[in-house]
Amino acid sequence: MKAKVWSPELQDAMRERLRYNPDTGEFRWRKGKRAGKIAGSLNRPTGYWAINIRLAGEYHSVRAHRVAFLLMGHTPPPQVDHINRQRVDNRWKNLRAATPQLNARNQGTRKSKAGFRGVESMAGKFRARIHICTEGSSIGRRQIILRLGTYDTAEEAHEVHKAAYRAWHLHEPITEEEQVI
Repeated sequence: MKAKVWSPELQDAMRERLRYNPDTGEFRWRKGKRAGKIAGSLNRPTGYWAINIRLAGEYHSVRAHRVAFLLMGHTPPPQVDHINRQRVDNRWKNLRAATPQLNARNQGTRKSKAGFRGVESMAGKFRARIHICTEGSSIGRRQIILRLGTYDTAEEAHEVHKAAYRAWHLHEPITEEEQVI
């Protein structure tokens, strides 16, 4: 999803009207009848915290995780990754600028009958594989699927997948708890 580009006037309005606590991830109104109150609400369809800012008679709904970058003195990146995958956790230590590839890799484990990410069961054996994007491509375009072999147990296939994952992906490896379904 392509992020909206905010006008300089909207950015100034957010800086003037909002206060951000990087330790808790809370946004509060700075002034007016709502001064000190929590800014925004949960957008139920998306699961993200959204804040409505009125500017020149129009309301602009902005996602809080992008506002956090602005209020911390950074240009909001096109994509922000919630490291712990909790969309409403907008603590500064939980947010990072992301590429489409990084965001897609941090989506979590998909359902697998074998019980491990990158492992599938077939005819009593377990096949390990990994998806790799070629340089300059994004998830969904020009992917290479490396088949890593067939193994007697899901655990063996899982160990091979983890090793390949660490070798090919340059961000922090997914933890053991995230690997197991």
